[in-house]
Amino acid sequence: MIQRLCIVAMAILLSVHCQIPLAANPARGHIGPLGRTSHGVPPATKYRAVILKTPGYWQAVAQGARGGRWVGMGLRLGHRHFGHALLGGVGGEGIVDLNPKGFLWSDAEGTNGRWQVGAGQMPGDRGGALLWSGVAQGVILLNPRGFKFSQAISVRASQEVGYVEAPGDLDYAAIWRGSPQSFINLNPKGFVSSEAVATDGVHQVGFGKRLNGKYQALLWRGSAASAVDLNPREYAWSKAVGTGGGRIVGYGRLKGVKGGHAILWFTSGKRFVDLNPSGCAVSCANSTNGRQEVGYGTSRIHGMAHAMVWNGTPESATDLQKLLPLRYSFSQAYAITSRGMIFGFASGRGRKHVVAVEWLPVKTHPSERK
Repeated sequence: MIQRLCIVAMAILLSVHCQIPLAANPARGHIGPLGRTSHGVPPATKYRAVILKTPGYWQAVAQGARGGRWVGMGLRLGHRHFGHALLGGVGGEGIVDLNPKGFLWSDAEGTNGRWQVGAGQMPGDRGGALLWSGVAQGVILLNPRGFKFSQAISVRASQEVGYVEAPGDLDYAAIWRGSPQSFINLNPKGFVSSEAVATDGVHQVGFGKRLNGKYQALLWRGSAASAVDLNPREYAWSKAVGTGGGRIVGYGRLKGVKGGHAILWFTSGKRFVDLNPSGCAVSCANSTNGRQEVGYGTSRIHGMAHAMVWNGTPESATDLQKLLPLRYSFSQAYAITSRGMIFGFASGRGRKHVVAVEWLPVKTHPSERK
């Protein structure tokens, strides 16, 4: 199960994105049945890192982005345990605190540029999935009747996806269209629980848990009956956590291997590519814009996670951590926009001083390109 965000300073890092233990003996990168994929638009040869300005917040993380806006969560100065959902612009300008009046905490996970989604909680364990339109006022509580909690994770077009918590601590993948009454249970037959983590407006992706405890990446098209199992035969388990432009990203573990590898699938079929770069013990892809994939890789040498961007193959991986000031030793990329802007977070050792980060593609002169 993807854990609901715990409201403590350390938990600001643990949203709905990859949470994989380090591997002792990872396998080398594995290419799927159809081999390499077409690269589409080449990735930028250079990036520059920008620490996003979040005045009034001593820790912050960017978790979703679209249309020049990013969303995430921040811990206010003087507050160590209750986070607030944040909405910001490029460079961190114009930060908006989305925490609704009366809520103890809130967390924004995704945006389509106009709407933002996440979750929040009021006193008395009341709350659930939230839908904002750029301000805290007028927030829509999506939690459907009969479920004790819910979380919305992604929004595209006019649909929101996430999960609901049913009695017995079971999670069911969910889809909404702007109201609690529009809720559709996506939990497929044969799965005891499931979560929808991303949508492109037509498809929904996530994962489900079988009766034997095995997690399998799933692809839906608006109903429980439409679920397609994406788990490759070579993998013990897998989870899909991002989609866009006909691509699906996530992570999974090869059979006989202890650590997870970033995976790229395609909505058109069961083709897949293992994106784990050479030298990485563990990797995960969190988001894609249809041309590039972003996430992180963990070095076999120092064991620290570094934000990464791929262009469809393990060989194309670029380490974004190297662009950060030396005081930051840990980073992850959570979102990439259609224009290639990458958002995530960075921190120092011990996960101290967590900051939201934007990596901007830099145009290069033709003479600089190799």
